[in-house]
Amino acid sequence: MVKQGTPVKGAKVLMLGITFKENCPDIRNTKAIDIYHELIEYGIEIDVYDPWANPVEVQHEYDIKTITEYPKGRSLSPVEGGYAAIILAVAHQEFIWNSHMAQETLKVGCQES
Repeated sequence: MVKQGTPVKGAKVLMLGITFKENCPDIRNTKAIDIYHELIEYGIEIDVYDPWANPVEVQHEYDIKTITEYPKGRSLSPVEGGYAAIILAVAHQEFIWNSHMAQETLKVGCQES
């Protein structure tokens, strides 16, 4: 983000995964929460998407409201109101198998340096 000249404070980021490990719904002892809190300290706005995690449990345990659908069609261009970055925090099979979706999203917002 810094190399691209994207301001960090106020940037919107998509974080994929919040569970303890891949392909598992357990959110206890997840290290992904450390990533989340570190980003919050920088003033980053984060959407968390995890198809394995129960949104009610995540809200109760960590006070984080997750999004329930992958934001298809949203660009990676902050200028267009999209995400400044996508973070793969937990390697769920859906994220790996559908990595072409993220790659297509990235292509929309990538700029030649």
